[in-house]
Amino acid sequence: EWESGAAAAARIERGPAGDRGWTVELRLPIETVRGAAPPPRPGARWRANLYPTGTRDGAGAAEGQAFSPPYRGDFHALDRFGWLVFD
Repeated sequence: EWESGAAAAARIERGPAGDRGWTVELRLPIETVRGAAPPPRPGARWRANLYPTGTRDGAGAAEGQAFSPPYRGDFHALDRFGWLVFD
């Protein structure tokens, strides 16, 4: 069980030919992340990936998008994760 205290906001970027992409902003209080003590200093870099999954119509095959696509059959490919840089 984990209460993250996270807050999120998202925006779909629309264009004349349809959706062009999306942007998400996530606030996660660092003190809720196990192993994150002491908090990262400015310039610290952590590997991370965000991978929301779902279905387009609620009944079809699962699909997902990634902050840093792994381009492999396993989205746990740590060496393909993007970087979070703290400032």
